[in-house]
Amino acid sequence: MSHVSTVKTQIRDLRILKQALSELKISFEEGKEINGRYIKDVKVDLHLSGTDVGLIKNSDGNYSFKGDFYGMGMGETRFCNRIVQKYTVLKLKDGLRNLGCNGITETSLENGEIKLSAVA
Repeated sequence: MSHVSTVKTQIRDLRILKQALSELKISFEEGKEINGRYIKDVKVDLHLSGTDVGLIKNSDGNYSFKGDFYGMGMGETRFCNRIVQKYTVLKLKDGLRNLGCNGITETSLENGEIKLSAVA
């Protein structure tokens, strides 16, 4: 049985991706190979330390998660969604700041959604 999965994303901004990982306290290393029990010699752009998971930049410029998510305590969808949500919030905040918005506030809602407010 294969434990290796690929999860495609719309993540394109490496700087914001690294910031999202750091804020989620997920350490990473650049330009590594994944060599785990079920995945061997897979070159990734970012290796998520302590896991058999990494991110690979695709030809379309988007990053995909690739690796063995088995045994991480949560499924690949939940794990990846956590990172994608943080990335999206940071990307939106960055865009709002570039438009000259100040006082950006972030509110976490009970259902897991995040509400952003900004003053122009």
